[in-house]
Amino acid sequence: MAKTGTDFANFDFSKVMGDFRMPNVDFDALMAYHRKNFEAVATANKLAVEGFQKMALRQGELARAAAEKAGKDAQALFTAGTPEETVAKQAASAKEGLDTALAGYREMSGMVAETTDKTVDVVTKRMTAGMDEVKGLFGKNGATAKNGAAAK
Repeated sequence: MAKTGTDFANFDFSKVMGDFRMPNVDFDALMAYHRKNFEAVATANKLAVEGFQKMALRQGELARAAAEKAGKDAQALFTAGTPEETVAKQAASAKEGLDTALAGYREMSGMVAETTDKTVDVVTKRMTAGMDEVKGLFGKNGATAKNGAAAK
């Protein structure tokens, strides 16, 4: 297959950018800045995945407990005596099931909020630190010297 002008996978940016020079830019510091950004995103993603795995496990536990309770409640209904007792047991079971479900929803909501807070905190801290780093990368004239001193 012939290479086309739009084949970005094989495009050599270093050839194009080789003659492009930005005076007094510390490219090592710039690369370190971006590396920290990628590390923060990776950390945030790891926290999100861990949080969602924890939530999935908890949802499974809640579902299993609900199924076990439903089985026990069904057995209890068959052993009830009078129709009034059966209706009372059904009402009590329904109320208890609703209370349990609402508690589970609250718990899951809290887990989502906790995971979100952790991931947003990582990204927010990195963005704040990144802004300070950018100020150090580029001085008054738009650049800093290789040694970090402001460009004149």
